[in-house]
Amino acid sequence: MGSSSPERHAATELEFHASGFLVRTQGIWTEGALVQFRHFLKLRRLEPTTEELTQVLARAKQDYFSGNQRLYLCAAQPCCNNTGYDVSQRELSRLSNEIGANIVKTGCQGPCKQAPVLALRIGAKQEVFAEVAT
Repeated sequence: MGSSSPERHAATELEFHASGFLVRTQGIWTEGALVQFRHFLKLRRLEPTTEELTQVLARAKQDYFSGNQRLYLCAAQPCCNNTGYDVSQRELSRLSNEIGANIVKTGCQGPCKQAPVLALRIGAKQEVFAEVAT
């Protein structure tokens, strides 16, 4: 166990939340959205420097736009508790192969009251689905 373990956990958590933020903003955000995201992070006791956040968001943006199509499954609360279907990595890999698109678990995508939530991106277009049952 290295001394960077707590720092790595915080970085991983920051990356997780950034993935949901990118889906919520469809890869492009305003300064106002960024202020709200910083507040969201602060409530979770994450206060990255401007440089750290810029780097994490740049990587998340690159990942968001990689590939022509992706299905983004919210894995944050309350979505993960309201999901009534198998979201194990094995099942998601199987489904990814079946539908021909990567399925990616993300942080909070926004409409928590309508959990579970997922978003489908094909090219530059994205559609959000809420209260997904199957």
